[in-house]
Amino acid sequence: MFLGRRGLLGATGAMLAAPALAQAPVRDITIQLWGTTWTGSLRQVGQRFEQATGIKVNAVTQATSGEGLVRLQSMRAAPTIDVWFTTSSVAERAKTDSQLFLPLPMASLPSAAAIEPGARASHWIGVYFYQLGIVWRPDLVREPITSWQDLWQPRFAQKLGVPTMNSYQGRVLITAAMLNGGSISNVDPGFEALKRLKPNVVTWYSSDTTARQALAQGELSVLVAPPAALKRLSDAGVPGRMISPPPSPMMYDALMLVNTPKKEAAAKFIDFCLTKEMQDFIAQGQGMGPVHPQASTLPEIAAVLPRPQDRVSFDDDVINANIAAWNERFNREVTN
Repeated sequence: MFLGRRGLLGATGAMLAAPALAQAPVRDITIQLWGTTWTGSLRQVGQRFEQATGIKVNAVTQATSGEGLVRLQSMRAAPTIDVWFTTSSVAERAKTDSQLFLPLPMASLPSAAAIEPGARASHWIGVYFYQLGIVWRPDLVREPITSWQDLWQPRFAQKLGVPTMNSYQGRVLITAAMLNGGSISNVDPGFEALKRLKPNVVTWYSSDTTARQALAQGELSVLVAPPAALKRLSDAGVPGRMISPPPSPMMYDALMLVNTPKKEAAAKFIDFCLTKEMQDFIAQGQGMGPVHPQASTLPEIAAVLPRPQDRVSFDDDVINANIAAWNERFNREVTN
């Protein structure tokens, strides 16, 4: 076919333009995370990432990891989220979706090499760690709390905020079971204990933001929560104390790479969050423990992290296999 001079130039221009379009620089990425995490530190991390790379970070918030996963699954064919913040437990469940989530390209994450081995897996890497403990208002609770068992005392009638099954992936149930002779494979004692706890519970919460605000405003006196709840009180100028009694359930909030055309830019953002400088900033901004061994958190948070011998970790595969049934039973037997 003869194109002529004008047609040849047009065709040549089109061929030259195609690679240019394919190689156009990524101008932004979108992350999905909890609102408290975004306002606590990640908004500023995103701003610093943009200053360093020219890539803007947009945020979409989720109430829970479970809700976030459902949203991502609904857009599986063409995800608009590039990086997902979730819990390590939910990440273990989500990683089986090979169409939606990619293995982490460790060769492209130089900062990941410094992260403690327990905080990383094939498809997720922890961005900070925390424990589930007891936070309280000393101006509203006269006698200090010294153990998990204290929460069942009559003095705490209508004073507690306690997570639901979907908050912290059933850790409160497993802990209650362990305190009463059970285990992750025998949670019946835990359900019985939570039923006995009902008279002391103001709210079984699924929103960290709402629960922390209720504690700061005095609607609750005691909150079963991570250290970030203590930081929320401090930020509000409200007195607070925390104890991390044994057994102290340990958890990670983690980053996952979603299968989108922006995966290389998304991987850069993940690596940026794992640098020592950003680990300092994130851990201190969130009131959590850093996963980088040379990073540090706030002194008041470091003071309430549990002793190594008091820390317990639970099998996420067991939790994921049972969480739906636990949640159904919790709603039927405990909250109703």
